[in-house]
Amino acid sequence: MIVRELASRLIRKLTQQQRKVRNFWTTVGPVCTFIDVGASYFYNENWMIATQLPTSSMVQVDPNEKNLDYVDRQRIIAKVTKAPYALSRTGGLQNLYVTNVDSGSTMFEPWISPDMQPRLSEDIYSYLYPMKTVKIQTKKLTDVIPTTLINQPIVLKLDVQGSEHEIIRGAETLLKTQQIIAIEVEASLLRHPFAKGGTKFSELQQYLENFGYELVAMRLMHTHGPVRPSELSKQGFLNECDALFVLNHREIALKAIEFRVASFFILCLYGQFGDALRLTRADGELNERVQNAVGKNTSLEHILRMHRTFF
Repeated sequence: MIVRELASRLIRKLTQQQRKVRNFWTTVGPVCTFIDVGASYFYNENWMIATQLPTSSMVQVDPNEKNLDYVDRQRIIAKVTKAPYALSRTGGLQNLYVTNVDSGSTMFEPWISPDMQPRLSEDIYSYLYPMKTVKIQTKKLTDVIPTTLINQPIVLKLDVQGSEHEIIRGAETLLKTQQIIAIEVEASLLRHPFAKGGTKFSELQQYLENFGYELVAMRLMHTHGPVRPSELSKQGFLNECDALFVLNHREIALKAIEFRVASFFILCLYGQFGDALRLTRADGELNERVQNAVGKNTSLEHILRMHRTFF
């Protein structure tokens, strides 16, 4: 009984905290369009607060429409657009390489270089093969953004098995105008990615830095097949990463207030609270808007500590 009561109290406390966090952001009112490319099966866990705000718009992109069924089942406050399309740099008819496990399907042909073969388990091969090639119609990233949202601050997530860099290149106009304020992207850390021409992190980082973006957070991932091995000899190696790029502070400072508020919001969603607080200390207008939402008998730092972050 004591354990059950303690658990119940903890759940109530966490629920109250999340309600306070949601109320805070509802008052701040960040206006953002969140575009999730490769949005299979569920909403991005890093954007869960955003799904509960009326000022958020979500665009869920995946070529397999069935993988977007959750949009109809899960009720959220944000506005949602389903986009059951494959994306490419130029749009039009393209090859899609459908892997044995369909979540590994990619616009680039899967390939395992000879120098990687000794390091891999059979699980990797069974994930990719047998494979088939089909022709599909594709769109550019800019084609799936509703016209009513095109001028809002945009947050982009890309997890498309090696096609990330190509898809971003198809939206280069949005990078040049810095309409995109943040990019969460999966990229390979291998010398030879598992797809011919697939996205390498080093190349993507250099590309985005040319437009005023900088790396602020990274989550490393190892490969070891679908089941983590217990034998030391089969433990995995560094494979890929999820990385977060945002506009650097100088670029943010030059943007309109809604873009500065949105940038503060994104840094908080990903747990980059130090960077977020530095924005408020250098921007009186932003700080006033945030502090007005904090209210009495608490502090901004206290509210930020209540955030649950996953990155």
